[in-house]
Amino acid sequence: MIDMPCVEVSPLRSFIDQYFEAWRGGMPEEVLAYFSDDVVINVMGPIGTLAGKRMVAEKWVAPTVTNYPGNIHQIKSYLEAGDQVAVQWLFTGAHVSTGKEISIPGCSVYRVSRGLIQRGNVYFNTPQAKRDHGLSAIDPITLIDCGTASRKRHPICDGSPGRRCN
Repeated sequence: MIDMPCVEVSPLRSFIDQYFEAWRGGMPEEVLAYFSDDVVINVMGPIGTLAGKRMVAEKWVAPTVTNYPGNIHQIKSYLEAGDQVAVQWLFTGAHVSTGKEISIPGCSVYRVSRGLIQRGNVYFNTPQAKRDHGLSAIDPITLIDCGTASRKRHPICDGSPGRRCN
């Protein structure tokens, strides 16, 4: 038998592991319990900057856990320094209505204070997400048919009837 040294997991690493496990649970309120009320999260791509827990819930967390229940964030690498953490992950899940499975690599950089995420930057492969109809499902603009649902002009299309914004 080989004696292996016991590796102590930091409180911040335990927090991050529990946070990503909450995503898998499919309950937005479980994920949101890890954010401060005044959190600011920058999500790469069309989601952009989300200020406050309510906006984080409506524009990112709720659509993701609802569309991809049981999703998994597999941690590939982890680095922490003080109250900051950088996590490279692989998001996998199957869309609730289509069953289409996606696998999107990404990275989250968070600042944690008083046991809650205060600030964060989330990066993932946006072109892959759009191609796989994955995380792009979070952005409601991509789901609007400009010719019927709305005559507004969107940054992705010219608002012509029958044109989709994706």
